[in-house]
Amino acid sequence: MTSPPIGDGFEVDPARLHGVAGELGSCYDDFCAVSEEFARGGSGSAVSGSAVFGDVGSAWSSFDNAWTNELLTTKTAIAELIGKVSSTADTYRDVEYQNEKQVRDLHAKLQETFG
Repeated sequence: MTSPPIGDGFEVDPARLHGVAGELGSCYDDFCAVSEEFARGGSGSAVSGSAVFGDVGSAWSSFDNAWTNELLTTKTAIAELIGKVSSTADTYRDVEYQNEKQVRDLHAKLQETFG
């Protein structure tokens, strides 16, 4: 006697989710490299708004500050996403294990009781 299927067939592969987290980690590394280059002014040296842009230097400084904040926000969001994807994979794996164990235990008990 085999156990009947449970649920609607929806499956999550925790190993693949961990793979996605790894790919996100690579994106995070690339994003950090770009952010650091932006912070250096894109050419390896600091860019001062008024020194480079003269009269429109304050506009550049405002743009630079806004983008710096956006880059930090995005960096934080990517790091959070990596953690959540990894955590989700771990949770699916743990819950799946517990569910399978309960089904096997129930199946064995039914076999023992009813033959």
